[in-house]
Amino acid sequence: MVTTLANTIILSNFKKEYDELLKEVSIKINSSSTRTFNFDMHNNYKIDYLEIEKRLNGIVQKFRKCEMNYHMYFDGMFLNVLNGNRTDLPIVKECVFVDGTAKVTKIVEVNDERLYQELIDYHFQEFILFIASVIENLVYLAETLIRKVVVHANKQPPMNIKMQSYINILDNLLKLNYRTKDYISDCLDIHKPFFDKFLPTISSYRNKYIHEHDTRLINTGMDYILEKPSLPLNNQSPEASVDVFTETVQDNMRKFIPDFFVAITETIKGASHVPA
Repeated sequence: MVTTLANTIILSNFKKEYDELLKEVSIKINSSSTRTFNFDMHNNYKIDYLEIEKRLNGIVQKFRKCEMNYHMYFDGMFLNVLNGNRTDLPIVKECVFVDGTAKVTKIVEVNDERLYQELIDYHFQEFILFIASVIENLVYLAETLIRKVVVHANKQPPMNIKMQSYINILDNLLKLNYRTKDYISDCLDIHKPFFDKFLPTISSYRNKYIHEHDTRLINTGMDYILEKPSLPLNNQSPEASVDVFTETVQDNMRKFIPDFFVAITETIKGASHVPA
């Protein structure tokens, strides 16, 4: 039997950046400094305080779920149990998640190696789907509050724009001199190495998990890894290990989310209207 000591984890809330962004949006709305051209294209892009607040809450809450998944299931994964070794069973793991005075205690106890693998597989899929949703909603936030990168016909549903496409289209607009370097492009440049390396796999796995049944994870006998990650990752990459992959993604997203909030805020702050 293995019983881990209770870990205490401070959950991210990005409160400073969150509050500052909402404040700048509120200033523009209250001063009637809003434009309707995004909304004229599609009503998904209405500049509405409550809708923007809901989107921000969704981003933060889904990322916190990813943090909880990582610490409960992937931080200190029991590879020997995944490899069929019953010696360490049952496993008991406890984590205490804290946000200010709020606290949630989660305990997992597993006495079967097959069920343990099921838990790892399921929570990895959940991790991918929530991270993908966070990234897509960050793009949606930028497309709502800042001059659009992706343009579609009026009253036609906007395409489901992913961060990879958003970055590529913005880069092309910069090359064509239709856009100039700004807070958003600078922020994306800083985080480009992470996105270049991990976005293709996050996107492909997200699609597989929605449309297919395969876990896309394999046991090598020494490690538990992503079976077919997308280039530039491959299953020989150190980051293809499930625990390393989840740790690296959540660490980088924890840095990117507040940086992106700040980039949007600074863009709005320096503009006469929103979309800025």
